[in-house]
Amino acid sequence: MRNRALVLALCLGTLIGCSSKPDVGDIEAGLKEVWGTCPGLKMTDLKKTNGIDHGKTYEMAASYRLTLVKEKSGCPPELARLFFMLRAKDNKLDQDMKVGDSINVDDTWTMVESEKGWVVQ
Repeated sequence: MRNRALVLALCLGTLIGCSSKPDVGDIEAGLKEVWGTCPGLKMTDLKKTNGIDHGKTYEMAASYRLTLVKEKSGCPPELARLFFMLRAKDNKLDQDMKVGDSINVDDTWTMVESEKGWVVQ
């Protein structure tokens, strides 16, 4: 009985005492907000690909896909430039993009834990 209580206490202590690591949910809303200003693009397949705990910060790598869903992306100029650079990085500059074409994006964010959860630094 005593061992059972000790095991239960250790399990609860592990669940409560350990801080969670950031996940794609911590960056998803921000990415959707940014790319949502481009009505011709749709962001999908967001997934965490790596993470490094640096103590006070956490470096998270993730990937996602941007798909052209309208003939023109309709992005504001600064995002249109970013989309152009992402196309270059994905070796797609020599092709005209048509509806349904996608580019893959890999990026890394440095995150800190705040009172409201993980935020990009």
